[in-house]
Amino acid sequence: MIELCDSAIEHLDETIRNSRRTDGLYHSYNLIRFSGDGSGASVEPLYEMLEGQVAVLSSDVLSGQERADVIDALFASQMYRADQRSFMLYPARHLPSFLDKNVMPAESVRGNPLLAGLLEAGDRSVIAVDVDGRFRFSAAFTNRDHLEATLDRLAGETKRSSLVAAHREAALDTYKQVFRHHAYTGRSGSMYGYEGIGSIYWHMVAKLLVAVQESVLDAVSEGAQQATVERLIDAYWRVRSGLGFNKTAAQFGAISIDPYSHTPAHAGAQQPGMTGLVKEELLTRPLELGVRVNNGEIWYDPVLLRRTELLGDPERWPVYDLNLEQSVIQLNESSLGMTLCQVPVVVSVSSGDAHVEVFFADGTTEHHPGLHVDRENSAKVFARSGEITQIHAYVPDHAVQGVMLSTTESN
Repeated sequence: MIELCDSAIEHLDETIRNSRRTDGLYHSYNLIRFSGDGSGASVEPLYEMLEGQVAVLSSDVLSGQERADVIDALFASQMYRADQRSFMLYPARHLPSFLDKNVMPAESVRGNPLLAGLLEAGDRSVIAVDVDGRFRFSAAFTNRDHLEATLDRLAGETKRSSLVAAHREAALDTYKQVFRHHAYTGRSGSMYGYEGIGSIYWHMVAKLLVAVQESVLDAVSEGAQQATVERLIDAYWRVRSGLGFNKTAAQFGAISIDPYSHTPAHAGAQQPGMTGLVKEELLTRPLELGVRVNNGEIWYDPVLLRRTELLGDPERWPVYDLNLEQSVIQLNESSLGMTLCQVPVVVSVSSGDAHVEVFFADGTTEHHPGLHVDRENSAKVFARSGEITQIHAYVPDHAVQGVMLSTTESN
């Protein structure tokens, strides 16, 4: 079983690599068709999608540099909406008019004796000609099953049985060619409202943010070149800049600090209160403040910590403990305060070595070199046991604003 999984993963990785497009993006979905006799198959990719780029960034197949290339390609793609500094689910499409739908290629009709014969006989059960001379399938059909039922009926007629037998598959292929039901992507490719054509779907943009943040951490752990890490950090903030709270209400089309479902091309943000965006923000925000969880341990990693997050002046910070009793913590200049599982955490920039102080309810304090809390004490924080009352992390000054720690420290 293990050998089977290993082999399957190798094939999947190769498939992903072979899905790279000439523009640097990756095919998101492939449609497979099998021949009628089962002797062959063909693969046809759908158009580019934001979802596919998020997936390939999270696949662990690409290197840090390749991931940065994908993000650059995204910003250069037709999915990017410069007016919102963000990405649509798919490139905006131009739908055919109603009268331009259900039009059969003339060569497919003339080259099919069954369809041509039905026309000549004036039988409109399968095919008709409109006032402009264009060939159309019967308006009574709603799907392939209705066409097949009609062909079954015609096959029962002695004078047409041989024609149906010989040209049935060609007629069905023409139906597939005209309507392409197998490639239907729902409202995203057929309407303009909701998450339709031209729409930004904010939950997917937030998923992109998570994928880029993961790419930053993976690049560091893999020992990627500093230039690659910095490209990914820059990409993270470029994606982040398009989210609502970075905009005015006029730009966003709604209250900027509220989560919204989507933004169509013709209006501002729509459907407030959607939770998908909120979920991804809860995942990405801690690392922006220098905190992440790694292998069951709390780490203070300044890879995305910016000086704009730090206080310019001292400030008194009122906090509530697990018993809802208030206390006040004095925050100094060049520090920030946040809570982790209701435990107050203070991150400060220091000119000295990196270290962490853990304060306990019994009045004792532990000092740890480096920038992580051991698994035992981290578990106490996660469990909200009340044994730990505060944590202070001291981050080296040179590590802020995207300057990385060494690979060993970051791991």
